[in-house]
Amino acid sequence: MGFLGIRYPARMSIALRSMLLVVCGVPLFCLSAARSGAQSALPITNTADLPMARGFHGSAILGEYLYLFGGAISEGTLTTENQNVTEVWRARIGPDKNLSDWSRTTPIPGPRFYTANSTLALNDVVYIMGGSDKILGGTTLKTAIWSKPLPNGTLTPWQTSEPIPTEVGYLGPAAISTPGHLHQIGGVGGDTVHNTVWTIPVYPDGSLARWEPGPPLPTPLWFHAAGVVAGRVYVWGGLNSTADERVPLPYIFSAAIRSNGKIGPWRTERVMLPVGFYSAPAAVAGPYLMSFMPRYQGGVLSSDVWFTRITPRGMDPWTRRPATIPNRVYHALAPNYRMGTIYITGGRHSGGQTQQTTPLLKNASYFQLNEQARREAEQSYMAAQTAHANSVSALAAQLEGGSRAQGPDRLLTYLADQRLQEGAVPGFMTITEARAKAEREGKPLVMYFLIKDAQPCVEQRELLVSSPEFAALTEVVCFAWIDATEYPQLCQQIGIYRAPTWVFYTARGDELGRRIGVMTPVELAQGILRLQQ
Repeated sequence: MGFLGIRYPARMSIALRSMLLVVCGVPLFCLSAARSGAQSALPITNTADLPMARGFHGSAILGEYLYLFGGAISEGTLTTENQNVTEVWRARIGPDKNLSDWSRTTPIPGPRFYTANSTLALNDVVYIMGGSDKILGGTTLKTAIWSKPLPNGTLTPWQTSEPIPTEVGYLGPAAISTPGHLHQIGGVGGDTVHNTVWTIPVYPDGSLARWEPGPPLPTPLWFHAAGVVAGRVYVWGGLNSTADERVPLPYIFSAAIRSNGKIGPWRTERVMLPVGFYSAPAAVAGPYLMSFMPRYQGGVLSSDVWFTRITPRGMDPWTRRPATIPNRVYHALAPNYRMGTIYITGGRHSGGQTQQTTPLLKNASYFQLNEQARREAEQSYMAAQTAHANSVSALAAQLEGGSRAQGPDRLLTYLADQRLQEGAVPGFMTITEARAKAEREGKPLVMYFLIKDAQPCVEQRELLVSSPEFAALTEVVCFAWIDATEYPQLCQQIGIYRAPTWVFYTARGDELGRRIGVMTPVELAQGILRLQQ
């Protein structure tokens, strides 16, 4: 089997599979209906309306605020006068998930449209990539812009990246973040759909370096979706043509995240979408990929939510469920990784077909991950590993706002990224330092995810501090000390649902495997020997 056999599921024993399967067949939504085969609507909760109707925009959550960026505003028919919007609005997210206190903050440098799937947050810095400067007939954009919030929610002045070194920009791309990198995937420019992937490194302060080409997609795509779960990037749906008769694709592609944060070559997943769709804002929650209210062939709108679950065995079949809100298009999503909540803002709806004259919407609502599903998934894991049960509930509680009492700045990851967490064992580095050193010196990388006060993590620290053998290991491997409560999005990207968890990467950047639970220095040494083979 091998010491860290999670990447080789065909060889794993039944006992090991049970231990490592952190989400054991529990449906994400409405358990009773899912078991009976009923297709009851997914509950979507309305919250405070937007200050103005809005569409074609982007949205993100930074700290304890929801933000809306660019797009169009309108109380009626869209015109050239209400297209060019640079306003940024924010609302405070309350403990009950509801929005309040809408106010303006620092505007974006210029109009940007069609950015619902290319607006994202990495370490609580917001990035908006590509898009167009008009709804129709505009110039496609080749730059990314970024800003970050102060503890009071005010955004700092926006900065602009160097342009992607191409003749045209990209409308309808998808963008994802991996540790230390952003990736812009596909899009249409110059009436041509592209399969290009552009990657840009992110400095520790959130600023951007230079664009470089990444592995191209197997097919050109635009209006597609992308997300990151458990150490892999997934791309699904979309169009590969700008023809009037639009036929969305059912294919799903994925690529592994390497230790340096870049992505590897793409593969085509065996699981496909039951029906192709496009123009659906995407979100992730734990091991789930989701698309909200897609368009189908012919431009037909829907109120459907599609989802699948990623497990160590692969991708589950996709499921479609209607939601309790009207169909819409050109809306935006904002996942809250700390609270398991996905906010849905604005957009436009009609009787099944898109209409340029249809008014935009003021509606704001949210979807909440089913708590019963979380509890049952935790219980099935705890039954397999009772010795570390307290870390399960501790991680869920702290990622869902347990640290909120320490002040809003405690929620901003970029403020903590420059320091090693208190109590770190000598020989460990921050994730940024460890990744950079591993790449610079050609060494393996080991990421250690913990919760400082959880009993097994305290036990793990005591084992490492008292062991002279561990100090010797730090000479040949770069170790990253990562408090899961300070890095909820990184946990999402890598697929960390329990603590402690160890993730092992070879010097080439390939993930060799991972181990959940306390490891002795001897066990660590055995794993490192495998990294060097």
